[in-house]
Amino acid sequence: MKELEDTLLSELANQDPELSLVDNVPLIETLNTAKAKSVEIGKSLEVAEVTRTDINNNRENYKNVAWRGSILFFAIQGLKNIEKMYEYSLGSYMTVFMNALETSRKDNILANRLRIIKEKLTMLVYDFACMGIFESHKLTFSF
Repeated sequence: MKELEDTLLSELANQDPELSLVDNVPLIETLNTAKAKSVEIGKSLEVAEVTRTDINNNRENYKNVAWRGSILFFAIQGLKNIEKMYEYSLGSYMTVFMNALETSRKDNILANRLRIIKEKLTMLVYDFACMGIFESHKLTFSF
C-alpha cells in the first residue's frame, strides 16, 4: 500500500501541468490499482480479525487444561523435596502432555473434550510419576 501511495504521489508530482488529471492514464491506472489493493487489504484485515478472535476464544477454552497441566508439572517437580533423586525434565513432561492430547478420546462437544483431556492428562502424569518413585512415596504424591 505504501508503495502504491508513493507511486501515486510521484505521478502527481511529475504530472504535466498542461495535461488534465482526467487524461493522465498512468495516474488513473495507479488510482485503480491502489483502490483494488485497498479493498483487498481491508478484506484481509477483516479475515485476520476474525481469525484473531477465534484464536483468542480457543485459547480461553483450553486455559483450564493448561492450568491443570502446569499444576501437575509443578507437582512432579515438588517430588524432589521428598527425595533428591526425583528429577523430571520439562521435555519428558511435555512428551506426557502431548501424549495425553493425542490419545484422549475425541468428542464433538468442547466441554466434554476438555474434561476428557484433563482426566487423561492427570492419569498419564500420575502413572509417569509413579513409575519412577518409591512405593512409600506414591501415597504422598497421590495426596
